Amino acid sequence: AGRLWAIESAARCSAVAAVIADGSGLVMAHTRRLQLAAEAGSALLLLADRLASWIVFPPPRHDGW
Repeated sequence: AGRLWAIESAARCSAVAAVIADGSGLVMAHTRRLQLAAEAGSALLLLADRLASWIVFPPPRHDGW
């Protein structure tokens, strides 16, 4: 619970541009909560699990770049 709170707090902070965190063991409800936190704080959130796959929130924008 402490790790989830720390990741969420950092993602919601408007002074933080990006958060890289260990996402192993997080369930779908936790990742959705973190997605909403990243969107609210305008942060890029990168979660890695044990297998080194990445979940990126919010998803990259495809606006002609």
